[in-house]
Amino acid sequence: MKKISSQKASALLKEAASTMRTLSAENVELRAKLTDHESVDRLSKLASSMVSRGLAGTHEDAVDALKESLDKGSSIDVLEQSVELRPEFTPLGQISSFSKEASSAGAEEPDALTAFLVS
Repeated sequence: MKKISSQKASALLKEAASTMRTLSAENVELRAKLTDHESVDRLSKLASSMVSRGLAGTHEDAVDALKESLDKGSSIDVLEQSVELRPEFTPLGQISSFSKEASSAGAEEPDALTAFLVS
């Protein structure tokens, strides 16, 4: 076993303390980056869910709306629960497609719905 003097031991302990402080600060920084990355990932998944349920037009709109809500103090857990509770969007009909069919009805035989509405 190699013996070291008390002066060398003191210098070694100071260096060790300095290294531990540096590593601790780096650890805190990396944890913050990981948390940010995880929250961005959760926001992206939640935005995709919002778009699929018809709560937002585009993914970017959903992300912007979620960021606004988080800035106002909402919890991401509460936002996830509210989106999960919302039923999927099922359109009952589209007026634009109906008006196209109705306008072309003069050239062809009208469908049953148009015939019923016109009579």
